[in-house]
Amino acid sequence: MIIETIKNCGLKQKEICEILGISDATLSGILSGKRRPTKYMVKLMEAYFGERKPFNNPKIEAVAQIMESLDPAAQEDILRIAEKEKRLAEIGKEGELRRAA
Repeated sequence: MIIETIKNCGLKQKEICEILGISDATLSGILSGKRRPTKYMVKLMEAYFGERKPFNNPKIEAVAQIMESLDPAAQEDILRIAEKEKRLAEIGKEGELRRAA
């Protein structure tokens, strides 16, 4: 299971949190079994820690394969950019809804 792989990966908990973009409390809860990871978090864990199952969407699968080939710093940069773009798109949609109302 991915949780056991993460526990035995040799990284410090802080490093794992940075990789996954989650808080220490969230990771502690997941590792202790008190909290369930989201589907997105599981996919991210699987992609980074090597137990990834292929995505059904070919475009998403292609992106996942590219991400796997990059070093961790580049992966983090890309995730930050993607999160920023997602937030900008959400802000744009909110603005459109307000203008339409």
